[in-house]
Amino acid sequence: MIFHVLPGDSTASDFKNTGIEGEVIVCRECLIVGPADADTYFEFWERRARFILAEYGEDEIEYHENVADELAKLLDLPPGSEVNLWFEYELFCCVNMWFCLDLLRNTGACVYRVEPAVRTVRDKWKGFGNLNAGDLKICFAARNKFSSDDINLGSDLWNAYKREDHKKLMLLGGTDSKSNTR
Repeated sequence: MIFHVLPGDSTASDFKNTGIEGEVIVCRECLIVGPADADTYFEFWERRARFILAEYGEDEIEYHENVADELAKLLDLPPGSEVNLWFEYELFCCVNMWFCLDLLRNTGACVYRVEPAVRTVRDKWKGFGNLNAGDLKICFAARNKFSSDDINLGSDLWNAYKREDHKKLMLLGGTDSKSNTR
C-alpha cells in the first residue's frame, strides 16, 4: 500500500488533483512549539493534546481525531508499504519529518522524501505553496529513497530534538545523508 504524508491541509487539497495513487495522511502538527519529550507515544499524544488545549483552546478529542490518530497510522502499516514524506526545507517541516521517521523506524516500510524539487534555489523557501498538480507530479517523480541509515538518522535527530540535546543535534546535523537530497 502507498501512503503520502503531506505537510498540511493546503498541500493535501492540491495533491488531490495530481492523480497520484495512494492514501493521504495529513501532518497537522507543529512540533517546534510545546512539549515533545515523552517515554511512550501514548504519553506524547496526551501531553500534546493538553498543550494544544491550554495554549490554543482546541478540544483534546479533536486533537486526537485530527492529528494524533492521523499520524499514528504510520505505526501500523501493512507489510510492504511505501511511505512518501512530502516535507519542505525549513525547521518546521524538518522537525515534523524527523518525528515521522521516528514513527517509521521499525515498520520496514520503504520510505521516500518528496521535496519541492521544482523550486529554484532562490525560491526554495516557498515550499509546495502555489504549486499546481503538474508541479507536484514532478516533485513526486524526483523523490529520493531513504536508506535505513537515513531513517535512523532522522529518528535520532527527533530524539535529540525532543530531549533538547543541542550537542547531539549539532553532531547529527553535520552528518551527510547517503541519499541524493537537495
